[in-house]
Amino acid sequence: STAGKADEKQLKKIERYMSAKTMEQYRTGTASLEDVKKEVAHTLFIKAAEYDREQYNANRSLFNATGQNNYQILDIAELRKIVQPIQR
Repeated sequence: STAGKADEKQLKKIERYMSAKTMEQYRTGTASLEDVKKEVAHTLFIKAAEYDREQYNANRSLFNATGQNNYQILDIAELRKIVQPIQR
């Protein structure tokens, strides 16, 4: 891609995660690549948050059951104390 612009191949991969309005604005130059990135990130965040929600609700009691390891809620703040990001 050229500086600050996504090529058509890249746009094809992400177009399902953005509105037609944003895609048109990007193509006409009234939306930036950053605008596109934000919309795609937001859409993927919502999709991830909703992923398998029915199974979570159906098995919610298992999160408090001792002796099982399949269902665990992880405390991100506590994990950050012991897990460090990969340094590149």
